[in-house]
Amino acid sequence: MSLDPDDSRPPYQQLADKLRGGIQSGEFPLGSQLPSITELAERHQVAKGTVQAALRVLRESGLVVARHGKGVFVRTDANVDAPEADLSTVVRQVQDLTNHLHRLAQRVEELERSNRPQ
Repeated sequence: MSLDPDDSRPPYQQLADKLRGGIQSGEFPLGSQLPSITELAERHQVAKGTVQAALRVLRESGLVVARHGKGVFVRTDANVDAPEADLSTVVRQVQDLTNHLHRLAQRVEELERSNRPQ
């Protein structure tokens, strides 16, 4: 099950939302272990780094906890009815957009410099 290539959100955010939906629907019950990073990467046809970023989003929103050497688990006290975007997720998205805009501004500046008459 791959992610939607027409979705404008970054792949890690799409995957985080899919996993959040799985937690909310009971596919991944409270206290259960999520599939491994490798398994999630294969299942969703993404890179392991994308899976790690998605899990970081879920960890920061308080839905999962990583146990070193054991895996990632749905928190037993997770608030599965919480809104999809908590403050830390929104802050990260704003930071990502700011970085993207900064890179675009640099590219535009480089293009303008290269197109100036000499």
